[in-house]
Amino acid sequence: MIPAAAALLLMLWSSDGDLAALRFDSADDATFRISISETAGAARQIRFICNAGCPTPIDRSEPFDDEPLGLFSRDQNDLVFALAAGGSAYRVHAWRVSRDGAVKVTQLSSRGRPEILSDEHGNAVIRTYIAESGVAPRRIVDWTYRRGQFVRR
Repeated sequence: MIPAAAALLLMLWSSDGDLAALRFDSADDATFRISISETAGAARQIRFICNAGCPTPIDRSEPFDDEPLGLFSRDQNDLVFALAAGGSAYRVHAWRVSRDGAVKVTQLSSRGRPEILSDEHGNAVIRTYIAESGVAPRRIVDWTYRRGQFVRR
């Protein structure tokens, strides 16, 4: 069963200075504001603030070194994704967000634009592309969310 979570998609360059922001309602009825912003010295951070439904206040930040391209949820598994560019690859960051907080579950790199999909059981899948060199053909690698982590299929 897919959780009944609602999310508002990415807002780039929002009016309050965030590079990206998202409202996220978890399956356990917590409401979060998640944002990526620049701090002093042009460092970036992602911040998780619980606005309602959490047993204790949550206001957690962690460094975010890549250039954000998108911040979104697929209303599945209480996961929030950030798509970013870093060096010569795309990066997919994923966190599990609930009333207990936000926990990073993966950070994957891809030589081609990654895809966020679902498998036949409704589990989240991250499709990445790898190549041994810049001229070698890319190969598909799928990562499926199972038991709280992404595992290579």
